[in-house]
This record gives sequence, C-alpha cells and structure tokens, in this order.
Amino acid sequence: MKFTDKEYLLLNMLCEHHIPSEVKEGTIQEIANRLLTLYEYNSLNEGSAENSNQETHSFLEEIREHENIVSLELVAWKQWNNIVAYAFRNKQEENVISFVYKGENPIEGYADIIGKDIYIFQEALQFFEENKGKNAVVTGLTLGGVFAMFVSAKVGNVTGVVFDSPGIGTVLNSNPTIQVKNYVSMNSFIAALGEHTEEIVFASPNQEMGDSPFSDNWQDKFSFDDNQSLLTGEDGGMFYLLSKISQSITLNSPVFNQVIQAFSQAVHVENDVDEDVSHILFSIAENFDANKLRTTFQIIEGQYEKTINENYAKTKSELLSLANINEIDDIDNKVGLFTEKIMQQVENSYEEYYQSIEALLSFLVLYAEDENFETHIEEELNNFIEKLNGKLDQISIKITNDLETFIQSFVSSFEESF
Repeated sequence: MKFTDKEYLLLNMLCEHHIPSEVKEGTIQEIANRLLTLYEYNSLNEGSAENSNQETHSFLEEIREHENIVSLELVAWKQWNNIVAYAFRNKQEENVISFVYKGENPIEGYADIIGKDIYIFQEALQFFEENKGKNAVVTGLTLGGVFAMFVSAKVGNVTGVVFDSPGIGTVLNSNPTIQVKNYVSMNSFIAALGEHTEEIVFASPNQEMGDSPFSDNWQDKFSFDDNQSLLTGEDGGMFYLLSKISQSITLNSPVFNQVIQAFSQAVHVENDVDEDVSHILFSIAENFDANKLRTTFQIIEGQYEKTINENYAKTKSELLSLANINEIDDIDNKVGLFTEKIMQQVENSYEEYYQSIEALLSFLVLYAEDENFETHIEEELNNFIEKLNGKLDQISIKITNDLETFIQSFVSSFEESF
C-alpha cells in the first residue's frame, strides 16, 4: 500500500481529532460525510467556535479529495493508556495502521509510557498482528509514532511514516532496523525526546515560523510539493538543542525547573506546570531582552545558594553519625570520605545549573527579539559565573570549618573518656 506524505498526515489528523465513537465504522468517505453533518449540527445547536468549525470543515473537505484515502474502510480500533490504534483496509486487503495519542500533554505522556512495563508496547504489536491483512504499513503522530516504530522494529520489513515522534532507542533491547521515517517539524519538543535510531527528516513549515514560532495546527508544521511529498527544511541544528532541553524536562530536573522559573519570573510570564513547556519558552523569548539578564541571574544565584545549603544541611546529619566511631584513628579517614562526598554534590549542582542556563541561553539567542541580547550574554554570564564560584568557595570554607570543629570536639570527647 502506497501513500503520499501528505496523505499519511491527513489520515493521522483524522484519527487524532475527528473520529468520535458514534462514527467509528465504514469507509473514510462515509466517516467524513457523517462528521461534516455532525459538526454542522453542533455548530447550529451548541454555538461552537467559528474558526474551529471552519478549520474542521476545510480539513474534512480536503480529506474527501484524496481518492487513495476515502476508499479505505475502518475495520478495527482499540484504545489503551491514551493510545488509540486504527486499522484501515483497501479493496486489495492491504492495511494501514495508525497510532495516535489522545492524552493532554504528550511530554508527560512520553515519560509515563516509557516508565511502564513492555506490555503497553505488546498491545500495539498484538493489534498489528491481528489487523495486518495481506500486508500493512504503519503511521502515527507524536507518541503514536512511538508504537508505529516499535512495530516496525519488532516485526521487521514494515514501512511507514510518522510525524514528530520521540525516539524509542531506550525501549528496544537491541538495535534493530526501523523502516519508518520520522518527519520532524521545526521547534518540535516532543520529537526531541528519547534516543533516535530511525531515519529523521526535518520538515519545512507551511508558514513563516518567524511570525509564529509555535503552531498547534499540523498543516502549519509541514509543507508539501505538487506531488504531495514532504518539503525538507533546515538540517536540524535546533533539534539537538531542544533534545538537550527535553532531556531535562523528561528527567523532571528540579534545577532545570528552577532555571525556567527564574527566566519566567524576570519577564513576568506565568510558569504553569500543566502547560506545554515549549509555549512557556517561546513566551519567555518574546518578552526577554538584554536588560533582564542580570535580574534573571540574581534570581538563579539565590536559588543556587539555597539549594546547596539545603543539600549540605541534609548531608550534615551523616557527619553527626561519625561521633559513634570508637577508634580515633578512623576519624580522619571517615571525615575525608565525607568531605569528598559533600563537595562532589556541590560541584554536581553547580554543573547542573550551568548546563541548564547554557541550554536556555542558546534557545534565547535564536529566538529572543532583542537584537542586542547576544552581545550582552558573555559579560553578564561571566559575572554570574564569578558569583557562583564565590558561593562555591563560601560553602567550601564553611564545610572545612565545620569539619575542623567536629574533629576538635571529637578528639576532646575521646580523650575525656579515658
């Protein structure tokens, strides 16, 4: 079964947003007709948003123009863990299977899916085996594409196309060939997640993304030539920066969250934990300028000092447990190990703050509207790093003084006991 790149996208869009349970049967032509009737009815009786209805109506009309799609018959569907799989069959009994994500936040959904047992992927594999017909291709959007690629990797010789899908390298125990192309749009955070072993093709957007750097409309994210083949875009330099940021998001790094909060606070952007972080970042970029760098760094400096003091306070309890040592010869060795541990924690915290700041500054260099932003970064960043190093020296001195006091107290107590 062969589809154009645009037909793959249209089919997935239909599956993602436009198939309520009451119309999950028949050909796509019949489904589209019933959906048009349903949306027109809702528009008249429920006062649906005019723009939304116009987009839906336009999309469904476009679907009906593609003969390769409208003759497909929906033969099966299944839902589990916010994933829905649809199996469509043509007259030659060839199938296309689409996997789409129905949850609210795909970034959180990815972390949830990856954290589950392999059974969640076996569900996709079982659905494919039951509905592959004489032969089948797979496709999917965002997290749905994860399952399409998993099927391709496990079954072998299964081709297809996915859009803005995270990598699945961490899910696979080996490194099998994935014969599915992953079309990645500009600024796609969800696609930047995970370890990619499939072929990635970076897409050219269908509009000037400089005016609107983030769009929820799939047809804005991808453009096609007259043959409905994908038009390729940039080489993906931004993709690797987003991968670095997305990794911090996936790991739910407290330090990264603090840094995002500091940048948001400096420009008075509300940092809603339930909001897609990409929207937050672009909102920061729209409002950020060189004059806000110092304020941002001051906020982060306070956060850093608070973090290392809290970590030291927690670890200091281990120091008190050393008082149970009965041999005075052991104290220097134990204190030495403790010192290495706490200083390693402090240095790790320092490195995590620096990497988080570096990633966000790199993003802002590309998207901040202030033309003077980049020229001010080096000076302000150097001043900030100097202050962080000062905090590092202060905590080192504090640790040294605490340890000297502890050793003196321990030796005195030990001598008094004899």
